[in-house]
Amino acid sequence: MKPIIPSPRLGGGIPDARFIREMVPVGDVASALGLEVFATGMIRCWHPERHHHGDRTPSVGIQRRYNYVKCFGCDGKPLGPIDLVVDVRGCTLPEAIRWIAQRFEVPSIPKGKQLVKPKGHLARYGYERPIELLLRSGLWAKMSRPAQLLAVVFVELKVEGQRDESWELEISYRALARYSGLKSDASVSKGLKDLEGIGWLQRQRRRTGRSRGPVRETATYMVTPYSDAVRELANATAADLHAAIDEERQMRAEKRAQRIRAWRQKKCRWGA
Repeated sequence: MKPIIPSPRLGGGIPDARFIREMVPVGDVASALGLEVFATGMIRCWHPERHHHGDRTPSVGIQRRYNYVKCFGCDGKPLGPIDLVVDVRGCTLPEAIRWIAQRFEVPSIPKGKQLVKPKGHLARYGYERPIELLLRSGLWAKMSRPAQLLAVVFVELKVEGQRDESWELEISYRALARYSGLKSDASVSKGLKDLEGIGWLQRQRRRTGRSRGPVRETATYMVTPYSDAVRELANATAADLHAAIDEERQMRAEKRAQRIRAWRQKKCRWGA
């Protein structure tokens, strides 16, 4: 998403915070903030005092699919576009939203449109069943289709008697494709990489027989649906569902207060 020249906003609307969190690339926001973004997809941490040698080797990774950055040196929480601006600039949430809206093309929420928080259980993430955790936290909606299908396969093929927190499954690409309905090895590979990327599983390849290529290759997978990485990302994603509404309400309250102050100033001038 390319930065734009800000234009005046009419009609009393406010920038759509949920659009910012989901659609404004956090890597582009990092660049707009003047952070050092490398071609490798890493960012040099803006808190060098927390690192040995001032984070000489960049420690901040970009998770593009989920639109977060995370510093592995600071061991901080995942930060979306708005949270990143708050952390780097030391500003409030409404100020961060306005800062992004002035630099990127962000739609406005019309004045008077009701802001409704999503219903349902939004707490204690990591205590649900594996697929339920992904669904309730909002991670499921951000996962690729291959990752969704493979996650269901790994859960349903769990051998009875294995631990609920993690378990091993030995299976081939061909079986994963057959059970999931995926049509190509590339789709299976993409789904596995996506699940590995969020810490949902780990794999260790080992060959059986004389065959070559991924179709007949069998690998052992360690399924870890409650890993620290999954819980952290689930909590951050779930928090976004509420945070966007809270940010929008806070901005509306500020705009309302500004209008009241302007009206009172005009009234005082009329009275004079």
